[in-house]
Amino acid sequence: MPPLATLAVIAPVFLVLFAGKGLHLAGLIDSRFTQRSNSLIYHVLLPALLFRKISGSDVRHVVNAPLLLVMAATILLMFGITWAVSRTRLVPRRAGGSFMMNSFRGNFAYMGLPVSFAAFGDTGLLHASILMAFMVPLVNLLSVISLRLHSRESPDRSLLAATLFNPLVLACMAGLAMAASGLALPAVLGRSLDIISGATLPLALFSIGASLAPALVRGNLLLILLGTACKLLLMPTIALLLLHLAGLPLDTMARVMIILVASPSATINYILAAALGGDTESTGGTIVTTTLLSMGTYMLWLGLP
Repeated sequence: MPPLATLAVIAPVFLVLFAGKGLHLAGLIDSRFTQRSNSLIYHVLLPALLFRKISGSDVRHVVNAPLLLVMAATILLMFGITWAVSRTRLVPRRAGGSFMMNSFRGNFAYMGLPVSFAAFGDTGLLHASILMAFMVPLVNLLSVISLRLHSRESPDRSLLAATLFNPLVLACMAGLAMAASGLALPAVLGRSLDIISGATLPLALFSIGASLAPALVRGNLLLILLGTACKLLLMPTIALLLLHLAGLPLDTMARVMIILVASPSATINYILAAALGGDTESTGGTIVTTTLLSMGTYMLWLGLP
C-alpha cells in the first residue's frame, strides 16, 4: 500500500482517537464517563460486534488453521523471548511480569479492530473477530502466568476466571457456534445488533483518547522504550518471519493478523498489573507510548508490499 494510501487509512482512526482527548480536555468527557463507557464497551458493545460478525460468517472458509498456528507461535515466542529478557539486568524483577505482558498483549479490541476495519472494511473486521476468538484466551492466560512468575501475589479464582472467560471470549465462542450450526439470526435481532455494533468502534477510540495522559510516562524510561520496541516492532516482525517460513501468502487475513499483533499495549494491562503486584508505572508508560507511536508503526506494517 503506498504511503499516502496508508496515511489515508490510519489518519481517520487517530483523528477520532485524538478527538476523544480533545473532548476530555474540553470537559465533555471526564474520568467517570470513561470508566462507564469502558464497562459498556467491554460488557455489551464489543461482545455484540464480535458475535454479529462471526455468527454471520461461513467459518469453513474464514478460519485458516495454518494462520492461527502462526499467530499462536508468534505469541508464544514473544512470551519466551521476553521471559528471557526479563531475567537480565535490563528489567527489574518486580517489573518483569509487566514487561512481558506489555510486550505481547495488545489492544486488539480498541485499536486492532478499528484499524482492521479502516484498512479492509467489513472483511477486515470479520477476520479480526475470528482471529481474536483464538488470540484473546491465549494472551489472557499468558498474562496471568507472566505476572505470577514475577510476583508473590497469587490470583484468586475469580480473577483467573474473569481473565480467561471474559465477555469477548464468550461472544466469540457463541459466534463460532452459531456460524457452525448454519442457523441464521432473525432479521430483527440482526438489525438490532448492527445498530448496537455501530457505536462500538468510535466510542472505543474516544475512550482510548480520553485516557491518554503524558503524565503516565514516568518511572523506568529504558524499560518503557524496550517494551514499546518489543510490542510495536519485534512481535510483528516475528509474525512476518513465521508467515514466510510457513510459506503462507500475505493475504488480507494475514495482514489483519499483523495489524492485531502490532497493536499497542492493552489498557487492561494496567488493571492486571495493579491486581497481581506488577509494575503499574512502567505499564502505564508503555500503554501511552505504544499508543502514540503506533500511528507510525501501523503505517509501516500496512505499507508492506
